[in-house]
Amino acid sequence: MKDFFDKEREARAILQDLKDQKKTDLDQSQILERLGRCVCLKFGMEDIPDTDLKNLAIYSVKLKMAEAGKITNTELQSQIRSHDCHQTSLVVQMKNLFIMFVENELGIRLEDAQAVKISTLEQLADAVMKKMSEESYAEAAGGKR
Repeated sequence: MKDFFDKEREARAILQDLKDQKKTDLDQSQILERLGRCVCLKFGMEDIPDTDLKNLAIYSVKLKMAEAGKITNTELQSQIRSHDCHQTSLVVQMKNLFIMFVENELGIRLEDAQAVKISTLEQLADAVMKKMSEESYAEAAGGKR
């Protein structure tokens, strides 16, 4: 359990660093790199084999199954894209919880319709960058009044 909490703290620290960075200095690649590190920590992976959030969640679930001895690594690779309805529900939940984690830690709120359409880390990075830029502009405009 300690490992879980350590990874959670590390993911929070990565996003806090992003949140504290001057918004005008941010670009999509910096956000994408940090989101990639966070998804690895939250999903229990060493690296990112894909940028599709659902595929990453499936990979995470199957990796955990392999670690528990339920399937071999060879089976994991061959079955990475096949999953049943139960795992699909878990996968969607993992994707949504990750997006909510990012929103919460960065203090932003994506519109539900926008969040549902996000399927890749690149799309999430774009949405985060846009939202952070909008809020930075709103703060600057509000500060001038």
